Amino acid sequence: MALIDRRRNKWRAQVRREGRALCKTFQRKGDADAWAPKAERTIDQGRDPTAQRVRADDIFATLIDLHIDDLQAVRRPLRRSKRRVLTRLRRELGGTPLNRLTREKLIEYGRNRADQGAGPAMLAVDIPSSAQC
Repeated sequence: MALIDRRRNKWRAQVRREGRALCKTFQRKGDADAWAPKAERTIDQGRDPTAQRVRADDIFATLIDLHIDDLQAVRRPLRRSKRRVLTRLRRELGGTPLNRLTREKLIEYGRNRADQGAGPAMLAVDIPSSAQC
């Protein structure tokens, strides 16, 4: 059973289930009432209720935006170099649909960056090894 209470001028829904605790704040009580059972159901199904789904027809910029949102959710501000890298990735690869973002596309991006003067260390920052397939 979810706990929904008023905090200042907002409504907080809190769900505790199977050792997990989730909390989300809403402007309207109806939104909190709707979110809580969905979160409980998701946990009961063994899925992560905080995971945001990305569709295959989304573009790479969507993932960048989700990453920035995740950092803000845990109160980790973007620093200068990470902001620059994400801005460059959004500008050069952001319009690419996820289903067309291939290993070859990332290699091409890396080669273009190397032609612009980026060395191996900078390329490792731009494309971490976990992204290289």
